[in-house]
Amino acid sequence: QVQTPLYVWQRNIVGFQILYALVYLVYGILLMADINTGPVFNSQLILMSGMVLYVAYVAYSQPKVLMGFHLESNYLKYKNSGLTNSYSLELKNQLVNLLDEEKIYRENDINLDSLADRLGTTRHSASQIINEHFGQNFFELINSYRIKEAMEILKADTEREKNIIDVAYEVGFNNKVTFNKSFKKINEVTPSQYVKALYS
Repeated sequence: QVQTPLYVWQRNIVGFQILYALVYLVYGILLMADINTGPVFNSQLILMSGMVLYVAYVAYSQPKVLMGFHLESNYLKYKNSGLTNSYSLELKNQLVNLLDEEKIYRENDINLDSLADRLGTTRHSASQIINEHFGQNFFELINSYRIKEAMEILKADTEREKNIIDVAYEVGFNNKVTFNKSFKKINEVTPSQYVKALYS
């Protein structure tokens, strides 16, 4: 089966958006002129419904298409941020030190603003550093470090003296639900299943 190139899917989505914008413009003109807008209004609904269904289909069959839009939007978002390559690397190294040496992810109230303060930069720049160098957002990065340490703790606990919830709190999580969800997202198993597999 021949695969449709990604740019074709993207072009079609943009085409839907442009067509909808034109129909909406006509609708606005007719509305201001006090002319019957029924057919045009119905066309809007049909186009919008069609676009939603098409995007849903593309998201299911070709997720890379929407990923491309996401990557492009991130590029445009940070294009004019003013961060030089050297300063970007400097901030990245500082961040790695904060995570690896100071283990700031253990602080259950850590957020992007407080991280930016420690890096001596803005919230926007801190977000850019995480996105560009780690390919994650702030919470994904923090939780990945938390889960990594939790796995190490559980693996080292050969006597099984620690409760899973205690480990979750130790690495910075506020509750078991978030811990379980993050753990399963990264490892595709729950913490309980992970522990069971270790000692089975």
